[in-house]
Amino acid sequence: MPANQPKPIIGAVTIGQAPRTDVTPDVLPLLGNSFELIQAGALDSVTDFESIAPEPGDYVLVSRLRDGRSVPMAERKIIPHVQQAIARLEEQGASSIMMWCTGEFPMPLRANVPVLYPSRLLSRTVSAIAPRRLAVVIPDASQIEQTRAQWLHSVDDVCVYAANPYDEHDSLAAALDRTADAARELQADLAVLDCIGFSLEGKRRFRERSGIPTILPRTLLARVVQELA
Repeated sequence: MPANQPKPIIGAVTIGQAPRTDVTPDVLPLLGNSFELIQAGALDSVTDFESIAPEPGDYVLVSRLRDGRSVPMAERKIIPHVQQAIARLEEQGASSIMMWCTGEFPMPLRANVPVLYPSRLLSRTVSAIAPRRLAVVIPDASQIEQTRAQWLHSVDDVCVYAANPYDEHDSLAAALDRTADAARELQADLAVLDCIGFSLEGKRRFRERSGIPTILPRTLLARVVQELA
């Protein structure tokens, strides 16, 4: 890119609160100097988290607040907040937007620029690899059944485990070790750490412990974005 040519602006929407300082250390090196990254959070101005709490039958999502805490939420309740975050990024000049959440988002989201959904990249990547048995790790046990149903559209056999990427380091490490041992025992041949919150460090730990090739959403998404540069 010529030195005098402005970098394209790419936006990132988190369903939690921005900035996601836990995500950028793994993403920015992959994006390199090709883009200017701006962020917006669906919960940036939300203080009443009970108002977005999931109820029986809701599609559950989990994300991170600025103070490092994680919060569960009902997808249907945060759609308007996600829509507002998209609009803020467009107003700031984003030419495309990354969704920093692996939820499916079946409800329509309006955007005037391309939006890249990790869930769609993941499902198509896994389908192309065609694993015999897929291991999926998600943040919360309440998401297990919805996640199993989601992944059975892409594979014939899936086992789902919970390990919250927003837990303290030692708790997360222990949970990843347990899930890695379980996935290895069930002889999964591919794994997905199915949350933007999982880090490259967590992927390495799970991969080394389980011996299973492992896909990390945040780096997969960043590599696709870089391919478009």
